[in-house]
Amino acid sequence: YTRTNNKINREYTFEELKKAGMNPIPSFTNFILFPIQMPAKDLLDKMFEKGVGIRGFEIHGKQYARVSIGTMDELKLFAKSLNSIIS
Repeated sequence: YTRTNNKINREYTFEELKKAGMNPIPSFTNFILFPIQMPAKDLLDKMFEKGVGIRGFEIHGKQYARVSIGTMDELKLFAKSLNSIIS
């Protein structure tokens, strides 16, 4: 059940990130890493204001965010919040 749910929710999130114009890194884990065009701290703060917790990193001078795969409701909130911030 957990593996199946994780796969479904990961695929949903990956597609939502692509629809939002992001370029997520393919993943077989319980998280997705994706490059962002703003300082990670700024995105994290804005997402936190919307009740969404994600992580941010700088890797080789580029900004990335990481979202963990949660429940479908949590991931829908993530996608909606991200879209409202980047649009």
